[in-house]
Amino acid sequence: MGTAAGDLIPVAQAQGGGFVKDETGAFVRSRLDEPALKAIAAATGDLRASGTQGEGLEFVFKTVLGSIANTI
Repeated sequence: MGTAAGDLIPVAQAQGGGFVKDETGAFVRSRLDEPALKAIAAATGDLRASGTQGEGLEFVFKTVLGSIANTI
């Protein structure tokens, strides 16, 4: 999710280590987007989850999309 100030995004040692860079070679900073997180929480009935490698977002998608898929 990041912080308001942002921080560099680490790359796992198994993937070469260092930090994520964009197509120009500049380091990418993760910044907190509080309005987007609030919108996601509102759309999911205030379902919240977090993790260091995106597993929180995966949990939200599986929970929400899984419940939608089960109603079809």
